[in-house]
Amino acid sequence: SKSKGGYDDFFAFPIDGGEKAGSLNDAEAKYYVSRSENRAFGEKKTKLAAVTNGKIKKCEKNLVDTLRRLAEAENAETNRVKGELVTANIYKIKKGDSLLIAENWYDGGKEEKIALDKTLSPAANAQKYFKTYAKEKRTTEALLPRKEKEEAELSYFRSVLTFISAAENADDLKETEEELRALGLLPQEKAKKKKSEEAVPFRKYSVDGFTILAGRNNVSNDRLLKYLGAEDLWLHTQKIHGSHVILCTEDGAYDDESLHEAALLAAYYSQAQGGNNVPVDYTSVKYVKKPAGARP
Repeated sequence: SKSKGGYDDFFAFPIDGGEKAGSLNDAEAKYYVSRSENRAFGEKKTKLAAVTNGKIKKCEKNLVDTLRRLAEAENAETNRVKGELVTANIYKIKKGDSLLIAENWYDGGKEEKIALDKTLSPAANAQKYFKTYAKEKRTTEALLPRKEKEEAELSYFRSVLTFISAAENADDLKETEEELRALGLLPQEKAKKKKSEEAVPFRKYSVDGFTILAGRNNVSNDRLLKYLGAEDLWLHTQKIHGSHVILCTEDGAYDDESLHEAALLAAYYSQAQGGNNVPVDYTSVKYVKKPAGARP
């Protein structure tokens, strides 16, 4: 008898839902081979998930540090205003003053209390605020691109983990393993002569005469877009990691039922698997573009 993932058991007599084998020996062989393959698949899935989770934690740590430093630099504009107010009211300040109360024309004339360094002259107090402003502005300008890069990196590895978690068999993991190996997160395999292997096939379904294809992972998603016609329909869960799904059409024609089935597959092969009311975007493949230099 067979269930998702392999054979559960074997018998010397027919059972409901069973798969007939040529002999009892054949049934026994299928069972044990299946069990061995499932064990190897489970171990590989756990290993790849652990490696990816480790990278995700590092990405999260880096992003938290960047966000903390950005938060600390958020007062840049406030310090610039304080410097200008000190300069505009410099005639009111005497050396040794620790506080200036001034009218803040940047905030509708509200009263602003500005701390002063008693050991500095009025002009030096103003310069101190301007220097702090300049430093915080440079910090922000340097950190914003880093924040975008780290957010993209984190999102990418979360997508990898999504595909590992959704993997149902060894084919689903093959390209993801190669992807992690290319990134240096897994050791390189020893070079050996072998025939070039064919790419892992896309998931394929047929609904009312329409063919629906779904990627298995990031690499598979990339290949899928290069494989298709400009009038085919592309679907993907909205702002949620998941597989690219393609509804193959003739001249862009499709019906609501086939579109709905394709959307169900997009939701199923995504981070939102099992959720209700999962939003799915769709458009013609010709409108789908990948940023230059972007990862799979």
